[in-house]
Amino acid sequence: MIRRLLAFTLLLGLAWTGGTGAALAAADLGYSIGDAVIGRASNGTSILYIGPLYGGGVKQAGPVITGDPDDNGLVQQTTIKRDGDNAGATITLTWVVAPGVSAVDIWRLAGAGAQFDPAATGWAKVKANVTAFTWTDDVSGAVLKVGDGINAYYRVVPTGTAQADVFLPANNARTVGKVDVDFPKGYTLFEAPVWTTDMTLSTAIGNQLDKTAGGDELYDFSMNKATYADGSWVGTNVNFEHGRGYYLRILNTAKKVTFVGLVALADVNLSLNPSYSMVGNPYPLIKEVSDIFTNVSVGEELYDKFANKKTYTADGWVGATYSFGIGDGFWFRRTGTTAYNWQLRP
Repeated sequence: MIRRLLAFTLLLGLAWTGGTGAALAAADLGYSIGDAVIGRASNGTSILYIGPLYGGGVKQAGPVITGDPDDNGLVQQTTIKRDGDNAGATITLTWVVAPGVSAVDIWRLAGAGAQFDPAATGWAKVKANVTAFTWTDDVSGAVLKVGDGINAYYRVVPTGTAQADVFLPANNARTVGKVDVDFPKGYTLFEAPVWTTDMTLSTAIGNQLDKTAGGDELYDFSMNKATYADGSWVGTNVNFEHGRGYYLRILNTAKKVTFVGLVALADVNLSLNPSYSMVGNPYPLIKEVSDIFTNVSVGEELYDKFANKKTYTADGWVGATYSFGIGDGFWFRRTGTTAYNWQLRP
């Protein structure tokens, strides 16, 4: 707790002064996970995939999201990946279909800073009658790519599906997305906004950072550190968790980091200990703080990534004006002596 409070004090000061400061102390503990994927081909045959996805000898982000018993629509196992970690790389979707489905349509909602919203008027059918089981975004005049600063959400449904039925789980239980998060030089508090089965750094962020000798740094919510040095991640093998906050320290060039994965709108329950906790928005949604932090006690505090402070009073949250934004991280201060049961609802 002392280490976490000291880290908060240092980084809060950096946010106010604009400095980058010295590297923070961190434990070098880590772990790794694998992935195994079961998909279904168009003839109903089950297919087992083991290991991460590869393409052109480079590990790609966005392995198939598995183990979902509700993924039983006419289109299933929808995935999304970066076709490379360099700015300008393309974005590719894959899927499998149930027997009787001969082709699919692809619907997309896109825009700078766009949040996922099934009711948004910007949804458009961008590709019709696709008979293959893969598609690389190639929308004429509006191709979306890694690092372009545009968020996009995709639905793959049987050809001929009416717009009113695009979001029916019977057609496809999954929406996948590409979300770009801004990282200026210095420290940025953030959270991953979309999710895959493998949320380790080598997949979630991959090689999108500068290959410098010193290395950009990432700190998890326990202040354990990983460094991207000379083209690979070393140190703690951070695995992103829903609702937690993380710091990314950019040494030189500002980045737009592209996250790809499932729009996961499940509830999140976290126990936040007294004092300061790093938390974040795991949804590609913009929410009001009052809707996210409920049943809190008078006197408790929230700081955004710029160290702007809100305080909970008898009249609700007061102080700085900001929302629970996409990809944003926060410091939550629990003033009580017991843990706060944070019930995060999309």
